[in-house]
Amino acid sequence: MGNFIKEELENMSIDTYRQQLNVNKSYRDFIIYNMNKRNWKENQMILQGMLQLTPPEEQEILFKISDWITEMIQRDSQSVMDRSSLEIFDTVWNYIKINYPQHLTDDFVINNYVGFTASLAMGCAKDESHRKFLGINKKGIFSKTYY
Repeated sequence: MGNFIKEELENMSIDTYRQQLNVNKSYRDFIIYNMNKRNWKENQMILQGMLQLTPPEEQEILFKISDWITEMIQRDSQSVMDRSSLEIFDTVWNYIKINYPQHLTDDFVINNYVGFTASLAMGCAKDESHRKFLGINKKGIFSKTYY
């Protein structure tokens, strides 16, 4: 997935974003890509920026969706992590369509996906047990590269 500037993401449609996701790579690979591309502080800044731009009533829904995704991963982490990043995106999109249709905007769906993925990448970069649970490993003891 390419590097997008803030304005591009704000104006991006769901269809355009979906085309950027690699159907041949797992969601685990997408998280690893985000971990290798940005350190945990940069992922934290993405989350903070996203939350600052999100109205409080939508933040509550973001957290509810995040909780739902977390529960899905906790039930069967390997199955979820082995699915393609596009499948996970579509799962989130469909969940929002069904449960929060009033918030079904391209920005809201994309921000949910990007935010949750950044959150997972940040958690994995900081916490070895989190990484192991999701099946993500470091290339070496002192390495900052993951596989």
